[in-house]
Amino acid sequence: MENDMEKQKIMYDSGNELAAYAARQINYHVMGYYPITPSTQIAENLDVMGAEGLHDIALIAAEGEHSAAGICYGASAAGGRVFNATSANGLLYALEQFPVQSGTRMPMVMNVACRTVSGPLCIKGDHSDVMYLLNTGWIILFADEPQKVYDFNLLGLKLAEAVRLPVAVAFDGFFTSHQKRKCLVFENDDTVTRYIGEKLSCDNPKVSAFAGIGTCGAAGELPYASVLDLAHPVSIGSYRGFEMQLFYEAFSISPWKPRGTSCRSCLRNMPPSPAGNFPSAVPTGTRTPRFCFSCSVPPTIPPWKPSTGCGRTA
Repeated sequence: MENDMEKQKIMYDSGNELAAYAARQINYHVMGYYPITPSTQIAENLDVMGAEGLHDIALIAAEGEHSAAGICYGASAAGGRVFNATSANGLLYALEQFPVQSGTRMPMVMNVACRTVSGPLCIKGDHSDVMYLLNTGWIILFADEPQKVYDFNLLGLKLAEAVRLPVAVAFDGFFTSHQKRKCLVFENDDTVTRYIGEKLSCDNPKVSAFAGIGTCGAAGELPYASVLDLAHPVSIGSYRGFEMQLFYEAFSISPWKPRGTSCRSCLRNMPPSPAGNFPSAVPTGTRTPRFCFSCSVPPTIPPWKPSTGCGRTA
């Protein structure tokens, strides 16, 4: 059985260093980041390794954590593998981005070196920051030692791409992020590459993002959308709410619009539409009772006749 195991080596590193090491082995496309204690070392270590030619990750330092999260979102939408790291008030600054990233099913990995949310100013380690992440739709993996930080970073990306959701790897600031311990890591980067599998995106010459080609098997390969794949255009995060649907069906589909002294927003002046009777949309040629936005007067029930006006004039 030992001969079947992948080769590992012993390292004596901290949680931050092992998060950076895992990211280097994965060789992400993009890391959007902004430094904040105690997660700063992750980007610092990746920068040093990049200078030594050990990875090809594009490290993009933003003007704040909100912008860093936006960089990650755009890179993920473009089909890239994306990495981030933050803590405390930095996480709160980017908070509004996180439900968007999970709601539009963008896989990415973010390390959170947990720290007290100021103020007053405090950099002690606790979980008051990551608790804000609970209702954002992100998967959260809690690591209580540096070894798990490494393991969860590898597992996290594979999980994120399997279910198409972002994943946070959370661990105690300073206690786990800075204290060094003996850990095991994969000796060969190829072991990590084979475990994670290829992400099928527009920059993969083997297959296009939305071509519908992919093994969806043990290799972790899935067809992913990319806004840069012009051969297979997609709309990400499109919205058609109640108001838009109502006005589109009532005003655009209908061949007649209110005129003269009639209230221009009064839907009771709309003629029958075969399939425009929101919300029932039954092709009966009759009208579903609706109310005027201006005067709240119930509409005319079939047979329909043009109204001379409503409670208010235009």
